Order: sequence, then C-alpha cells, then structure tokens
Amino acid sequence: NDLKLQDEEKTNEIYKLSAVKEEVLQNVRHEVVTPIQGIWGPVTFLQDDWETMSEEVKKECINTIFHSTERFLDYMNNMLDFSRISANKVDLDFTNINLRHLIYRMLIDSKENKLISARDFVLEIPKDVNAEAYGDAQMINRVIKNLIINTLAYAKEGLITISLSNEEFVYLDQSYKEIISEGVKF
Repeated sequence: NDLKLQDEEKTNEIYKLSAVKEEVLQNVRHEVVTPIQGIWGPVTFLQDDWETMSEEVKKECINTIFHSTERFLDYMNNMLDFSRISANKVDLDFTNINLRHLIYRMLIDSKENKLISARDFVLEIPKDVNAEAYGDAQMINRVIKNLIINTLAYAKEGLITISLSNEEFVYLDQSYKEIISEGVKF
C-alpha cells in the first residue's frame, strides 16, 4: 500500500513538473519568436519594396527591427543571468539604492535611447514612500526595464503609470496581473 501511494505521489509530481515544463517552453517560444517575427517581417518588407518605399515607412521598419532586436537581446541576457544566478556564478553588487532616482533615471535613459516610445509615462512615488532599498542596482534596473517593456507590449495605448508604494508583492503572478492590467507597480 505504501509503495502504491509513493508511486501515485511520484506520478502526480511528474505530471506537475511536465505542466511547468510546458508552460516554461511556451513562454520561451513566445519570448523568442515574437521579436524574431518583429525583425523578419520588416526586413522582408524592406528587402522586397525598398525602391518604392517612402522614407517614413523605411524609418518605421528600422525602428521596429531595432525594438525587436533590443527585446530579443534583453530576453537572452535575462536567460543567461538566470542561468548564472541558478549556478551561483553571479557577483551581485549590493548597495543602498534610491528606487525613486533609479526609476526616474531609467525612464530618462530609455526615452533618450528610444527604448520606449514617446508614450506618456506618469511616475507616482508619494513623498511618504520609503524609496530606499538594498540590492544590486544593475539587476533591479534590468527588472524594471523588463516590466516596462512587457507593459508596453501588452498595453498598446494609453497612459502608463509607474508607481512605487510600501506594499510588498510576494506572489509573482499577482503582481504580474496588476502590471498588465493597471500599469507597472513596484
């Protein structure tokens, strides 16, 4: 009886792991295929119609290629970082960080580098919010950048509000749902 129970538990665990594996593979596929399509489509269009294409359309195609390439590179860097973190091969530089300044600077840099479009961003960080944190500024910056890129991908139009509060998000899925539906919240 104990053996049968152990077999059932192992079988259930295998099914759960298989479901997780499938979900991860679907996410990887989406994160790789989407930017590749964002590169392939405009490149093909440019190649086929370069002579008849207006300068504005050429610039739009090149802009799409740039943003798709940036998204793909960010994803690949994230995967490499995840792999290094999992293997304990990352040297994190823990320092005191002012999240208010970090988020503001990242938005300014992203607009200057055309990482984010001219869409309107509102930064809501009340003065009573403790914006001080202790962590690796580069990693936190990358996470914030990825959240903003994902928000731009899912919220095609409208105002995007980035807010910082003293609330703590423990469960990733819950915070991610709020990111997509309400904008970026930290």
